[in-house]
This record gives sequence, structure tokens and C-alpha cells, in this order.
Amino acid sequence: MRRVTLVRRRDGETVPLIPRYFDLLLLLLERRNEAVHRHEILERVSRVAQLVTDIALAGGAQNDSIERAHAAIAQIDGATRQNTALVEQLAAAAQSLKSQAEQLNGAMAVFKVAA
Repeated sequence: MRRVTLVRRRDGETVPLIPRYFDLLLLLLERRNEAVHRHEILERVSRVAQLVTDIALAGGAQNDSIERAHAAIAQIDGATRQNTALVEQLAAAAQSLKSQAEQLNGAMAVFKVAA
């Protein structure tokens, strides 16, 4: 997808320009009373092309980082769900042990132990 800059002409009509041409037009306007050498034009266009390439690479790297963060969050979510299930199982086991301890205590109440 190209980013387009709208430039208004003298007659008031707007003209779409992609950044490479916008920068070239800006160079020519800045130097309108001077001769502009071919190497200056190529250097300016090359600089803009490099910036666009750098931005695209940075966007790709950012996308990779976002995907890695998403995967890490999914792993954390899975571990949290597993921990929740374990806590529920431990609570049920603790309740069962409490009940068994109460039954054992009731059974032991019939016996008298000498001190």
C-alpha cells in the first residue's frame, strides 16, 4: 500500500504524489533558480527509497514481536488455566481429608486413652 500526499496546484486542483515524487518535487522547488544535477536528484530519490525500505523492515520486525508476545500470552493463559484446575483439585482433596479426619475422630471417641 502506497502512502500518497495530496499537493494543490496553482489552479486549486489537488494532485496525488507518492513520497518519492513529492521529495523530488520539493528538491526542485527549493532549487528552482539553480541547476539541479542528476546525481542530486538520484541521491534524494535514493534516500527516500531507503527510508521506505527501513520503515517496511521495522514494520515486519514489529509484527514478529507482536506475534511472539501473543504466543507468550497464550502460554501464560494455558498455565493459568492448569493452575486453576490444580487448585480446584487440591481444594476437593483437602475437603475429603477433612471429612475423613472428622470420621476418624468420631470413631476414636469411643476409646478411652489413659494418660
